[in-house]
Amino acid sequence: SNEEKVFEMRFAHYEGGDVGLFFKAIKAQHIDCSPDYLALVNTDRYDFVEICCSPNSVLADTCIKRGGKAHRINLASGYDLNTRAGIESAKDWIRKFKPREAWISLPCTPWSAMQNLTPMTPEIEIKLGQQRKAARRMIRMVIELVRELISVGSDPAWEWPLRASSWRLPEMQELLSLLPHRARPDGRSFGMRSIDTKELILKSWRVQC
Repeated sequence: SNEEKVFEMRFAHYEGGDVGLFFKAIKAQHIDCSPDYLALVNTDRYDFVEICCSPNSVLADTCIKRGGKAHRINLASGYDLNTRAGIESAKDWIRKFKPREAWISLPCTPWSAMQNLTPMTPEIEIKLGQQRKAARRMIRMVIELVRELISVGSDPAWEWPLRASSWRLPEMQELLSLLPHRARPDGRSFGMRSIDTKELILKSWRVQC
């Protein structure tokens, strides 16, 4: 065969024995992995899911541009994560598509560093209390998604600003036990700059994974 002729040319320097027999011996050890490879790549499994993100989030877009399969679980995609129905719908998607990686970034406005600078009036204090109550409920429900992600073999990561006081919430203790590893990236390390002045911006995050 042509394959044997190519093999003979490559091993023309081989002395002693029959090159044809040598080739057959090696070929006998060859295992066709094509079916296993195709089963691995031709799958419904997604590479990445981004949870609670903008409709045009950069992370999901980057995954898609690089040939990956990405999905967004957010309000624009029909998942209201403030509701039990939205959480259960997200769980169903996770069970079906088993994403390899997940990135979660819930709103943290009620606990931002800037929030601490806001002068407190009775009205603002009541409104802030309501916002924090709703946000804590959402945190508890999205932690359910973290458990679901881990159960299907996904590697989830939870991102918030480094100095957000929400990291100290009691609800977060469970998350820290599920995602015990901590990273602290700064925006300036990745070339993040002000739109107006073009100067580097510190912008520190904390990521639990």
